[in-house]
Order: sequence, then structure tokens, then C-alpha cells
Amino acid sequence: MAKGIYIGVGGAAKKIKKVYLGVGGAAKKVRKIYIGAGGTAKLIFSSDPILEYVGTATSLCASRAYLAGASAGNYALFAGGCNGNYQSLVDAYNGSLSRITTCLSQARAYMGAASIGGYALFAGGGGLQAAVDAFDANLTRTTPAGLSQARTNPAGASNAAYAVFGGGGMGSDSGYSAVDAYNSSLVRATPTALSQSRNPSAVSTGNKNYVLFAGGYNGGNCYGVWATVDAYDTCLARTTPTSLSAGRYDMGTAAVGDYAVFAGGAYKDNNGEDYYDAAKADAEAYSSSLVRIALTPLSSARAPAGVSAGDFALFAGGATYFPPYVSAAAEFYSASLVRTAAASLPAARKLMAAATAGGRYALLAGGYGSSGFSDRVDVYSYSS
Repeated sequence: MAKGIYIGVGGAAKKIKKVYLGVGGAAKKVRKIYIGAGGTAKLIFSSDPILEYVGTATSLCASRAYLAGASAGNYALFAGGCNGNYQSLVDAYNGSLSRITTCLSQARAYMGAASIGGYALFAGGGGLQAAVDAFDANLTRTTPAGLSQARTNPAGASNAAYAVFGGGGMGSDSGYSAVDAYNSSLVRATPTALSQSRNPSAVSTGNKNYVLFAGGYNGGNCYGVWATVDAYDTCLARTTPTSLSAGRYDMGTAAVGDYAVFAGGAYKDNNGEDYYDAAKADAEAYSSSLVRIALTPLSSARAPAGVSAGDFALFAGGATYFPPYVSAAAEFYSASLVRTAAASLPAARKLMAAATAGGRYALLAGGYGSSGFSDRVDVYSYSS
């Protein structure tokens, strides 16, 4: 479990965040405390940010992949998905990792997800749906105005003012360029469309100034893998920053520090006759001023799940497209964009959803592994 020291306050255990010692008449901050256990020094306290794997939460109420994840209040919500049939299930985990189950207004998978104003929004989905479901911090569901254009697989992320859903499409779809934005009162706006029709990956910059839609694949044209980046500010004005270093899609995304990070993904390779999916390890970040920065690549080529976890951007698992087809690898980028290996997932899988609960846990839920659809929920604990 997470390292820490707790004291009893009012009948509750409260974690100590800072420890000081008097040295030479001055208070000196203690960064780490160890105790001896079995002849080995064991770390029991650290004031530095920590991210570590701590085990599993209660399983999803049904095994499924292609689900969507977002946070509302203390809850991490995992909505919809597919296990041969579209699902309406929503599994919500609170800061104690207890699970509550509710449902979407319509069964669907391949949704976009984003959070704004205490709401978790799930938009669009399989079967070209326009429905949007919003869950508040009490898990009460409302249904704001639907997307302006029904579509599968829209990308979603939030800046400080709006949850923004852009693009979409999959399979033989020719791709979509529509953009819909919802404010904290769940009122919909329709800003300028993406510069190219595609199903991009989306994330905000860490300071929430921009939502970025990067890369993507236009399913109606196997050559249409894009490197384009569209950015929307808090007034929904669109700009087009420097493109990705290479076109790719299905990237893992997470915000950390002031940065938006895009990691891994897939591209279309050519064997001389046909184009096929292949994984990439490339990683890059965009600063709060939309400057692109090349990062140390992922440890292995794959299309991972990504989640913002305090002072870390965590990327775990993912499709490799060639044997063994799924990965268990996990790593994170710090606020200074340094990449560090994290504990691997115990069960390799792809097509997971990720969200945070209680401001201290990053959850990776569901997906598809060597044994088929998964109900597993893996948990990483983080501190800032």
C-alpha cells in the first residue's frame, strides 16, 4: 500500500503530509523516513510525489471493453462498453474504492468522456448515437442536449470552461469533424469544427488553458492517418499548433504539470501490398503555450490507456497489434517530463478505461486480454 504515517484525529486516521525536525535552531523538512524490518530498510514516509501499484478494486459488474472513464466529485466512473453486446452499465468507485452501479440512458460503447463543473459526461457512441449523459458528484444522471452530429468514437477532454468533444468515426466511417462543447451548466455550444475529419485523441494542457485534439484516423481512407493538432481555448477559439512528429491514432493521453502528453498509439504500415495496424512508442508533449516537446518514448510500442494522476501522467497496458497483442507495461512522466517505469499490470490487456477516484487513486478498468473481456480494475495510488 501507499507509504505514509497516520495519526488519530477525531476518531479518524489522518495522513501526515509533512514532517519537520529541529536542526541548529531551524525547522528542516524531512523528505523520507525508513524503519528496519527483517534486516532491510523499509520506506514508511516520503514527502516526494509517489505513484505505486496497490492492487485491485472490486471487479466491474460485467466484463467489457470499449468502455469510457471520467471523474465526478470523488468518483471514478466507467460507463458503457461492449462484450458482444452494447452495455448501459456504469460502475462508480469512490475514494474508499467502494463500487456503486448505475446506468446510462442508452446502451452503447465507443463514447467520448470528459469532466466539467463536477459532472462526468459520456457522449456519442456505437451505432452513431448523439446521446450525452451527465453524472454529478452524487451520481445523479441528467441528459443535456445531445451532440450536434451523431457519431461513434468522439474524443473528449476539458479545459477550465468546457468539456469538449471533437471528431469521431471508426471502421469504414469516413470520419467526422464536428465539435461540441458543454459548460459547467451543461449548456451546449458548437465551436468551429476540427481542421480535418478524423477520430483524434484528446487531452487538456495541465493548466487547463486548452483542449488539444491530436492525430487520428479517417476510416474511409486507409492512407488517412493524421498528425494534425487542433487546440481550443476557454473561449472555444481554435488554433492549429505544430503537428505531431508523425501521424498516429489511438494514443494514450494525460495531463501533467502544465503539459498535455500524447504517448504511443498506432499507424498504418505497408508491406508492399496492404496497409495494416502497427504500434508506435513515440511520446510528445505540448506546453501551456502550445509548444511541442519530444519526450523519451514509451518502453515498448503500444496503444496504452492514459490517466492524469496528480504529479504523474500514467500510461499502462495497451494493444501491440502483433503477438502477444496485449501489453502489461506501465510507466509515467513526471511534471518535468521525465519518464520512469511503474509496476506493470498483473494482467496484460488493451481497450481499458481510466479515471481517478478520491484524489488519490488512478483506476484502470475492464478491457480485453488473453482470456477475453475483462472485469478487472487495477489501482495505482498517488500522492502530490
